[in-house]
Amino acid sequence: RPGETGIRTRRVAILVANGVDGAQVKKIYSSLLADGAVPRLVSSKLGKVASSDGGFLDVEITLEDGPCVLYDAVIVPDGADAAAVLARDAHAQDFMRDQYRHCKPILVIGDGATLLKASNVPDTLPDGSADPALIVAQGADVTAAVDAFKAALAGHRSFARETDPPLV
Repeated sequence: RPGETGIRTRRVAILVANGVDGAQVKKIYSSLLADGAVPRLVSSKLGKVASSDGGFLDVEITLEDGPCVLYDAVIVPDGADAAAVLARDAHAQDFMRDQYRHCKPILVIGDGATLLKASNVPDTLPDGSADPALIVAQGADVTAAVDAFKAALAGHRSFARETDPPLV
């Protein structure tokens, strides 16, 4: 509604695959829910993905059934095996590129940056300055990174990265 701020009702895709950091995903998911956002676990197939800690996460929607235009932002959690799988997935690469092209906030944590690189998404704005809506964090900085991501999500889009034609 006009005048409202924050991340309430904003839809956030959390890309997962086998080997993802399950504890980190659960922490991020809960944090987003607590602030009224609508997170979804997205992967290439429905079912369960095995997390690096031996647990399982339920995939809520696939990359094909839930294209990037349905989401206000994307998060790629840590996990070397998951990042390697996602980096080889053309749907995941397209998802990331479209999120970037549509100027939406992006958070990648630790090995999640592998997908960012595979998608050829630049880590700076076209003018070379830092992109405030592209947060790249290490596993230890998750809380601060999620807070920065929420601030970018509250701003909705980073139009400073928009180019015509798209660079990515």
